[in-house]
Amino acid sequence: MIGSALYNRINEAIPHLTEGERAVAQYIVDHYQRAAFLSSVELGLAAGVSDTTVVRLARALGYSGYTALKKDLQELLRQKITPGEKLQTASRELGRGRDYVRALYQLDVHNLRRTFAELDLNTLARVVEAVDRAPQIFLMGLGVSASVVHFLDYRLRRCGKSVVEITAGGYTLTARLTPMAAGDLLLAIDVPRYSRDTLAAMKYARQIGAATVLITDSALTPLQQWSN
Repeated sequence: MIGSALYNRINEAIPHLTEGERAVAQYIVDHYQRAAFLSSVELGLAAGVSDTTVVRLARALGYSGYTALKKDLQELLRQKITPGEKLQTASRELGRGRDYVRALYQLDVHNLRRTFAELDLNTLARVVEAVDRAPQIFLMGLGVSASVVHFLDYRLRRCGKSVVEITAGGYTLTARLTPMAAGDLLLAIDVPRYSRDTLAAMKYARQIGAATVLITDSALTPLQQWSN
């Protein structure tokens, strides 16, 4: 469900909205995960109205414009499921019995099957091709994602690839990205809360003509628009 604060804004504004504005509001309530990454034009098309109507709705809800509303929606997505909540859910799935080894095994099997069922093999093939042809591969992952970077670094070096690890932001990030050139590959791993440094690195890579691959928890992440 959409966040209660935004839902209350919409609910209070409904009596004063035009028919078109109500259509946009309803679309946001029903499809907020998708709406969070649509432009005003795209949202208008999805709701069957003009982009001007979308902007009017944003202002009717108390925002300075549609950009502010969109930013609010994206923040709701980032806060929707925290890593702690995911861990608690996994713990509940293990049950209360003493046979934790079997329960963990079954959970891993379930996750592997679900991953394979949802995996786009065409996308995976494109990633493999990008890794294979890149002169240099820049692996980036901050915080908990650094462990995945270390693992991939070891594996890719064994395949004879030239790899640069990036596991810190700030000045270190700038220094590590300096050798990147067009044709190289930035492979970034990021999970909530998404890192601004990772976003900046992906933008930079795209601007200089390097390819980008993103490993993350959801296709709705704000980073996805900068990933090939």
